[in-house]
Amino acid sequence: MIDRLKAYYGEHAVLSPIPRSGQNMAWFQIEDSSYIGINKSVLSTKDSELLSIFLTPYDSEEIHLPPEKVYWYNLLFQHPDEVLHEEQNCCIQFIHFSIARPIQDKQEFEETLKGLYHSNVVILWENNQNGVVIEKFKQMIFPDYNLDAVIDVLISDFGANMQFFEGQVHRLPMKPGQQFHLEKQWFKRCKPALHQQRTIRLTSVFAHLLLSYIPDSLKEELQHALHEVTEDKELLKTIRTYLECNLNVSLTSKKLYMHRNSLQYRIEKFIEKTGIDIKNFQGAVTAYLAILAKEG
Repeated sequence: MIDRLKAYYGEHAVLSPIPRSGQNMAWFQIEDSSYIGINKSVLSTKDSELLSIFLTPYDSEEIHLPPEKVYWYNLLFQHPDEVLHEEQNCCIQFIHFSIARPIQDKQEFEETLKGLYHSNVVILWENNQNGVVIEKFKQMIFPDYNLDAVIDVLISDFGANMQFFEGQVHRLPMKPGQQFHLEKQWFKRCKPALHQQRTIRLTSVFAHLLLSYIPDSLKEELQHALHEVTEDKELLKTIRTYLECNLNVSLTSKKLYMHRNSLQYRIEKFIEKTGIDIKNFQGAVTAYLAILAKEG
């Protein structure tokens, strides 16, 4: 339906994550909590009444947004191919977030989230549950804050589970709109497989992205490498945890509440039954991809 409206009204209709002011537009909320705006000059009373039957009109007379937010909404959603040129050595990172249930007081959420950062950030909403934090750096550095601790505070204050996805740190000039939408797609694609992780980083995303693009025949070959242990779910869970803990026996034992000797026994059992030496890099990569392919 939205595609038909866009085709019918042409350049007089726009999609946006939020309704905008100052454009003489009539705004209607659509299914995914975003909005379609239609220029009032081409919208008859009958059209408005008909659209109101199928869509929810946005009845606010005026929508006020800070200039910086308007700038970023336009850059990301209206002009995604625009190259951003700013001061030398300036870098940008997008941190996407998704909340389990709609946030009613977005202003309070924004103030709490901003207070947890060391630098000034811009927070944009796509709907009541999804948005992005835009952080700018003066040089190519990586944030020193603990995002897991940030999420702990937010969950405590707002009583809703949430996930954050840390995108790459990019040096300008760049096309922020293109990078934003690419990372947003990665986040959406990997969320089901990583639903138990509150903080998703690129290192945990790329393996899943890789598997989503390889042919089924290769996935089957990977899974076949586990044919001797494929029914031993506890063993596979142990090995996956061991690999995700960077082959650190102490950390894995602590995470699984397991004695070191028991963990060592399971590691040796896996190596013996599969022939994959997960104590070296190549074996660890193969085993990890095989386990993800089986679980996916």
